[in-house]
Amino acid sequence: MSIYVIIQNQVTIYVGILLFVTGVLGNFTNACIFFKNNLQNPSTFLLFLVSCSNIINMHAGLLIRVLTAGFNIDLTVLGVSWCKMRNSLLQLCVLTSLSCVCYATVDQFFVSSNQERWRRSSKISITIRVTCILLLFWILYSIPLSILSNLVQISDGRIPCIFISNLGFTRYASYFNLPIL
Repeated sequence: MSIYVIIQNQVTIYVGILLFVTGVLGNFTNACIFFKNNLQNPSTFLLFLVSCSNIINMHAGLLIRVLTAGFNIDLTVLGVSWCKMRNSLLQLCVLTSLSCVCYATVDQFFVSSNQERWRRSSKISITIRVTCILLLFWILYSIPLSILSNLVQISDGRIPCIFISNLGFTRYASYFNLPIL
């Protein structure tokens, strides 16, 4: 094993565990505070969703990465359905979190606007509808990751969860998904 691989694994273990613990505790604390402060406020509701989404992302992404790299416990090979669902879930959580933060910013603009018609746009009923539409859109948007992920046996006998390369999707991800979203 190369010294660089050993260093990489050690950094993944210690920094990953630190980020996981602080991330989950911070997002859990935020979620509790937002939930306690009444989810009838649109911005509070959106920031509560951000915290919940981040907690799921920490568990499905970072924790599994730390377990795999540091302790050779690969939970991505539990089954084909988990392999397919995990990649979509990670993308769904990240995009939901970003969308809700952006929408919370827009909602704060609505609330602080001088014009009455903009202030009336900040309602929990509108926020719930827009959030449901966003979630549905991001779920549909994440379907290709489910289709293109699979368990594949490699030459050394391991069967990791691998994203199956597709030229069209790779170009789309490289030129639109990663730089823009």
